[in-house]
Amino acid sequence: MTVKTRILFLEDSPADAELENRALKEAGIVFDSRVVANEKDFRVSLKEFNPDIILLDYKLPDFDGPNALAIAHKVLPDAPAIFVSGSIGQELAVETLRLGALDYVLKNNLEKLSPAVKRAIIMVEIRKEKEKIDSLLKNEFEKFRMAVGEEREARILILEDRATDAELAERVLKEAGIKFTARRVDTENDFKKALDFFSPDLILLDCSLPNYSGLQGLNLAKAELPEVPCIFVSGSVGEDTAAELLRKGAADYVLKQNLERLVPVVRRAIKEGAARRKLVQAQKLLKQSEENFRQITENINEVFFLLDPLKLEMLYMSPAYENIFGDRPETLYVNPSGWLNFVVEEDKPKMQRSFNMALQESVGAGSEESYRIKRRDGEVRFVRARYFSVKDNLGEPYRVAGLVEDITEKVEADRKIDELNKLRSEFVHVISHQLRTPLTTILWSLENMIDQSDGHHGKLDVSALKDARSASLKINDRINDLITAINVLEDKGVVDKKPNSLEKLLNGVVEKLRDKMKSKGLIFEYSAPMEKLPLINCDEVKLIYVFRKLIENAIVYTKDGGRISASLNKHGDKIRFEVTDTGIGVPKADQSKIFTIFFRASNAQIQSPDGSGVSLSIVKRYQESQGGKIGFISEESKGSTFWFEIQAGQA
Repeated sequence: MTVKTRILFLEDSPADAELENRALKEAGIVFDSRVVANEKDFRVSLKEFNPDIILLDYKLPDFDGPNALAIAHKVLPDAPAIFVSGSIGQELAVETLRLGALDYVLKNNLEKLSPAVKRAIIMVEIRKEKEKIDSLLKNEFEKFRMAVGEEREARILILEDRATDAELAERVLKEAGIKFTARRVDTENDFKKALDFFSPDLILLDCSLPNYSGLQGLNLAKAELPEVPCIFVSGSVGEDTAAELLRKGAADYVLKQNLERLVPVVRRAIKEGAARRKLVQAQKLLKQSEENFRQITENINEVFFLLDPLKLEMLYMSPAYENIFGDRPETLYVNPSGWLNFVVEEDKPKMQRSFNMALQESVGAGSEESYRIKRRDGEVRFVRARYFSVKDNLGEPYRVAGLVEDITEKVEADRKIDELNKLRSEFVHVISHQLRTPLTTILWSLENMIDQSDGHHGKLDVSALKDARSASLKINDRINDLITAINVLEDKGVVDKKPNSLEKLLNGVVEKLRDKMKSKGLIFEYSAPMEKLPLINCDEVKLIYVFRKLIENAIVYTKDGGRISASLNKHGDKIRFEVTDTGIGVPKADQSKIFTIFFRASNAQIQSPDGSGVSLSIVKRYQESQGGKIGFISEESKGSTFWFEIQAGQA
């Protein structure tokens, strides 16, 4: 049965959480998940859900990822955490790794999420296997100690043809307070069966039986149950026979006429036998656990190693080392620092800093660094190494464990993506600016022609001119949206916050859009705030864009004669804007992708074929850049409600 990994999502957007869930499932990862959106639920879930892996959004309305990471490190210090954020600059990305995150992934690049989570799962499996080994050793040592120090009811098998002799021996042991269950047999066949089904802790044997000998019984017992002590109880035993019995593996021998000596011999044999069996069992379980550990580490693409930093001794290096570094792992058992020779000289300082950080007690989640290596065959590869310390009972680091993965393909893919994005951005900028100049000239000419026409001479079709102007304005809007989208994606936008009245900004947008609503016969209703709203610090240009695009979308996707309503009210410490329409709605299958750049719902493409699919992604980014939150509810063919919230703190 496949054990499911428990993944905790700290994410305030259900749509984003659904996208992340889907990305992991499509990658074949088997997991149980829980999604929380605030600090209270996050703290509760750390204890109740006990996640193996934690995925963190960087920015939430009343909470943030770095604080969540600090809390997680206190409650579950060994659980790997990965940031999954809509927008994060390089400095913040490095900061998340410094704080102890395993990785960071951008929401618009979720194909990188599953490799990061798979790497985290490997770390969890290795940690659990190590904990299993540690627990096993601790438990078995405790059982060993208890077995040596305490008596329990033992099972004693007696090979004796005289019932009275067996009963006498049992009586002596019971009178001495030894707790046991006995079974007597007197034939070879019964003795064999008892070894299998009675599972004795101790065997008492007579030297001589009518058709069987005690020595034969001893040989059989040692072959079947080598850890069970055997004591001979016989009427007479010569020195040579006694020596032979002890040489063959007997624990001791006692004469029947001296049964008082049987008590200490049996007591000691029971204790030593129990301890021996526990030790054998522990060794078997430990061997199995080590085999499980070996299978994990030797069948992953990442290098796993275990180092004693005090003795500078390599305790374990997985076979993947040869695939990545191009050298045999056995060489590191002779020269543990040999792998440093493969690190590119310029990258050695940062690699060494990361390694040293793992030994610092304050860095509980370990450290991570990417660097280059030059293999023995001369090929340069990029690797990402994560080091973490293993502490002893006093909390001092006595081992360094590590995972090293080859990220060359990822680095090359990222470089190509960056180049393509740069080329795409440059192309859009060049084309947009080249289109703007002639488009501005066309618009200026159309405006002049419309103004100069009195509509009476029949030489100019004013209606056609107005249609041309409208089409030109649409093209101009598309160009502006594309440039804005590129700037947002490249994180070039600057947030210019100033005190503003949201109601005033909204009213200005509504007035400019009234003609559009009137041309479609739409009924527009506006619910004024129930109380005076405070001025807030916000970016006026961005908020106007958000208002305009949300209302414009409602106009475009609502059929003629439909209804649109808008409201602006204070909800607790936030101001909430809502716009509701009776339009085409968003199909359920498309809802999780509605804020993805260039994505358009299937029915939207039919309703308005010339849409660009960028405005909602810009709206979301604008809101997030100001600490706001945005969402929607929708039902296909019935309409939608889009909303956003922004902090209502006084300007």
